[in-house]
Amino acid sequence: MKIDQVIVLHLYNNKQVTLQGIGTFSLDPSVSLPADTQKELVIPENAITFEYNPKATEDESLIDSIVQHTTKIKPLASADLDSFLMLGRQFLNIGKPFTLDGLGTLDKAQAGQLIFIPGQFITPKIESPNALKENVNEESSGLFNDYNRKPDDTGKKILAVVATVVVIGLIAWAIYHFIFSDNSADEENTLAGQTNVVADSSTVETDSVPQLTVTDTSSFINEPENEYTFRVILQTTKNKNAVVNRMNKLNSWGHHAVVYTTDSVNYKLAELFELPLSDTVRVKDSLSKLYRTPVFIEVK
Repeated sequence: MKIDQVIVLHLYNNKQVTLQGIGTFSLDPSVSLPADTQKELVIPENAITFEYNPKATEDESLIDSIVQHTTKIKPLASADLDSFLMLGRQFLNIGKPFTLDGLGTLDKAQAGQLIFIPGQFITPKIESPNALKENVNEESSGLFNDYNRKPDDTGKKILAVVATVVVIGLIAWAIYHFIFSDNSADEENTLAGQTNVVADSSTVETDSVPQLTVTDTSSFINEPENEYTFRVILQTTKNKNAVVNRMNKLNSWGHHAVVYTTDSVNYKLAELFELPLSDTVRVKDSLSKLYRTPVFIEVK
């Protein structure tokens, strides 16, 4: 079950749900889920209200619902919710609406407050946990014939996930190795050229030859304020002024953007994330769609 579906189901069951950094949604107590979970429920007009609260904290009961309906451990459920809301806030910061299926749409006013626009949505058919448990018990008790049972392909799914993670890791390592190998070769060629020039010059005194020292070639235009686990490269250019202007614009919208260089020629614009490395693929896909351009991952 997706995060937005769990949010809707939690609101129907508890009549209230809080999203950290956004605010609280409340549902009219007269609205409830039908007894028949196969029927679709149409939300009455003005049944959902919203109270904007940028200081809202994490809703523990919502995390418990995510754990219950996704079978994930609590820290992973909390991280998934935080990632989902972070992407939503990024949409709002760049002037795009944040739509929650089954609830409505959030939009950012000029004053900075969030405005909730209830939508005429039909909720998706959500099977309750009790119904799921009953189906499992029926199958295990032998009420259905063996030839009607679908083969268990859990092992195949796990192998597919493991293979996908390995392939992604190899691709990331190859890109990382290719980029930094090229930078190291350029630096060695530069140092060798400088040494040859000094050796061939007969007019330069021995005491005036500078000492060449190799240092870390990666330098930030603006030092990161917080720790991060990986960064997403949005742009690489030689125009320092242009990339710094874009960085300042993104930061004014609430992003965590930085500009750095490894060779003092090419400047990279990156956005920092303090998320598990398992979220790199999802964040990369989301930002590629958001900015409509390919982006790249660099691990710290």
